Amino acid sequence: MAITIRNSATERIIRDIGRETGEGWLITRWAHEALERRDREMAERRERRRKAVEKWISDLPQYTDEDREQVERMMDDMYDEWGLPR
Repeated sequence: MAITIRNSATERIIRDIGRETGEGWLITRWAHEALERRDREMAERRERRRKAVEKWISDLPQYTDEDREQVERMMDDMYDEWGLPR
């Protein structure tokens, strides 16, 4: 796929950098660098979110066996043996 740069100043800058560095595929290298940067930033955001969720979960009250038994008793009081409301 061909890329057309419609900004002569930008095109001139790219050509000058290419001549100075001897690189013919600057746009490709820059695209790869941008992709790597994006992937790294996404991984960092994902890690921050994971840590935030872990903290949030750790702040929740613990669900004990006693709590489970109480919920089961309440469900037994609300529904019959066929799961229909009493």
